[in-house]
Amino acid sequence: MRQTPTTPAVNLFYGLDAQLRDIEKETIAGRLARHAAMAAEVDAWAARHGFESLVPKAHRSPTTACLRAGGLDVAALVKALKARGHEISDGYGKLKGQTFRIGHLGDHRLEDLRALLDEIDRALPACRPA
Repeated sequence: MRQTPTTPAVNLFYGLDAQLRDIEKETIAGRLARHAAMAAEVDAWAARHGFESLVPKAHRSPTTACLRAGGLDVAALVKALKARGHEISDGYGKLKGQTFRIGHLGDHRLEDLRALLDEIDRALPACRPA
């Protein structure tokens, strides 16, 4: 019968089509290189600021960094960044408040990531313990 059992979410098909066209323009190799560059940028930034990755290097995602907060008031950082128009995650479950996550999946560009890291730099002093 070649029919779906339920009404499909047609908007998802349109979104998929748009993303596939973008990937075709950028190429898979280009997209992978862009994500690798952003992951390297976050790794270098984290090292400069003394933040350790929660995940060993061999198992890290090229699209999300999960960093140990090391005493940083993560809730204050999330709030300060939100006020500046940026969003990061403050960890899940037992890691909430002990880690923060910087995602750079999809359409993010290196310039966007650098702008976020600059905003984090500005917000950090008020979020560190006295």
